[in-house]
Amino acid sequence: MKKISSLFVCSLCMFVFVLVTGCSYSSSSPDSVFPPMPVEQVKDPEFSTGSGQVEFGRKISLICTTDGAEIYFTTDGSDPAVSGVKYENPIEITVPLTIKALAKKIGMKDSNTVSAQYSIKNYVITFDSQSHGVKREPKTVSSGYKLSSEDLQPLSEYGWVFLGWFIGESKVVENTPVNADMTITAKWKKCASSGISISYTQNSDITISLVDNFDGTFTFKVPSGYDKYEWSINPGLTEPVEGTESYSFTPEGTARYVIVLYAVKNNIHYCSQMYFKKS
Repeated sequence: MKKISSLFVCSLCMFVFVLVTGCSYSSSSPDSVFPPMPVEQVKDPEFSTGSGQVEFGRKISLICTTDGAEIYFTTDGSDPAVSGVKYENPIEITVPLTIKALAKKIGMKDSNTVSAQYSIKNYVITFDSQSHGVKREPKTVSSGYKLSSEDLQPLSEYGWVFLGWFIGESKVVENTPVNADMTITAKWKKCASSGISISYTQNSDITISLVDNFDGTFTFKVPSGYDKYEWSINPGLTEPVEGTESYSFTPEGTARYVIVLYAVKNNIHYCSQMYFKKS
């Protein structure tokens, strides 16, 4: 009797449950009565540096606060869930790019896909010629840029000797990295004596002489014995050339040229200049 009563009570309870909830009962499908627990989702990956401009070579780290999760990422704009590479080391930024990432863990739902965009910072190089020579326009470069020989081309001006480009008291050399806005300044030294320029001959400490004319190429010469010779054609328009006591030049057409020599002897700087025109 007690057994029958127990079965009756149990059946009555199930009837009431179905009546109230509208659910059906099946002893072979317990999940239909008790739904499975929701699957927990992996936390989204985080970037050590957010989107924006960064210095050349900045390294971006990815982290996920879900213990045991693995991060997958792409840098070509593709979906990391499809073509992602497993994250192991920081990502170095050397070109503008977008990083997309998600995190995975067995038994958990994948994280959302997150992304960050990066570009390289730009800096401006300003050339201060100190009012001598040809004015150089500012140059915009990306972070990580290194000064080239073209950036550091010497200037020239009659009566002055160009000593180089400087930042403060330090002379700037090739491959100097540009990591901020930069001003480089030209330094000059006035010549000890300057010649009076007339066609072909001069009255100065150094006389430039025309010594040869062969097939339209003219060779000029000055006395030997100087420690350094630097020749310029039309200073301000062309860059000086270091050489010896003789210099050859082939003019074009009948244009008028100015030939300038800078020479050094016993640490004293000399300048001479000649006007030249091919007839």
